[in-house]
Amino acid sequence: MTPNTTARNESLFMAMELSNKNWKLAFSNGEKVRFINVVAGDQNGLRLAIERAKGKLGLAADCPTYSCYEAGRDGFWIHRCLAGLERVKK
Repeated sequence: MTPNTTARNESLFMAMELSNKNWKLAFSNGEKVRFINVVAGDQNGLRLAIERAKGKLGLAADCPTYSCYEAGRDGFWIHRCLAGLERVKK
């Protein structure tokens, strides 16, 4: 590796703040941050937001996505939904 080259973490990090009307999403590649909103419960909108964030942050379409949120009133269905999307992509 040359002195000007750095190893890059090819992962998307996503945090979610959930409410009844909107989900606030924060995405990062470890260097930049991107914030957007999607309609609460919109699984397709969530999937598209993840795909767009990868592109905007310069990440590969197939890089892993790590998410965190407070389960609260929505329980764990969002995790199951996201895990299902990953299985479908492979």
